[in-house]
Amino acid sequence: MRFYGISKNWYHQFAIAPTVLSEIPSQALSAPKKPPVFLRAMTPELPCQGRTLHIRATQLADAPVIYDRGYSRREFMRLFRLNDTPTSAEEIAHRWRQRQQVPPQNRRYLEWLVVHHRHGAIGLCALADVNSLHRRAELLIGLFDLDRRYAGCGIEATLLILDVVFNYYNLNKLYADTYGYNPFTPQTGMTRLGFQLEGCRREQVFDRVAKQFVDLYDYGLLQRDFRASDRLARLSTRLLGRDITQPPREFAPHYGITPSGQRLL
Repeated sequence: MRFYGISKNWYHQFAIAPTVLSEIPSQALSAPKKPPVFLRAMTPELPCQGRTLHIRATQLADAPVIYDRGYSRREFMRLFRLNDTPTSAEEIAHRWRQRQQVPPQNRRYLEWLVVHHRHGAIGLCALADVNSLHRRAELLIGLFDLDRRYAGCGIEATLLILDVVFNYYNLNKLYADTYGYNPFTPQTGMTRLGFQLEGCRREQVFDRVAKQFVDLYDYGLLQRDFRASDRLARLSTRLLGRDITQPPREFAPHYGITPSGQRLL
């Protein structure tokens, strides 16, 4: 996955992308043998509200915006989802319709629109390759416009996703990949948000447009490290109005599994 930029100073742009990018749609539609029961569709009860923006599940009507401001732009896609090249808003809409055919508890790909309270839709974020057995998922996040990437919006959106991932879906690990050519030094932003560099896969993917192989840097964040992060506690309190590192009193049955791995459904 790739992180698309965060904000001022050390909040540099970061972009996270799926590993096999052009094949993600088909992967997203394949239901696992054992459904990830901790996963459910977005509901109003989830704390998806920050001080300046919120995230919500993408809708069919979002397809033109997602295509025009994201998927149709090479500079966005080479950081967000390399080699994934839909040719129209209708193709985006078709993917959305296909995902809706899969029961929410069986989906391995979840997608949200990042919506600014004043400026409307400003980006995308998603969980890909969701795995119920290993309680992990891959994070993707990207902001459409360069100015938003330096305004702190990427940080706020990422904090909202971390809240959902660890406090409601009860995942054990969230991981991300950044492309080696990313000019916005994502390593700084990733580590400041608690992720640890776990390795570099040299020439892991091929850029079909640039005709060259690209390195991928692997980052991961464990739930226990998320809970112990003073930086995330301070950032979330300032940007979201709450400390997301504090565990919930309980994991609601329609959201997840207990920390010991016991299924709640």
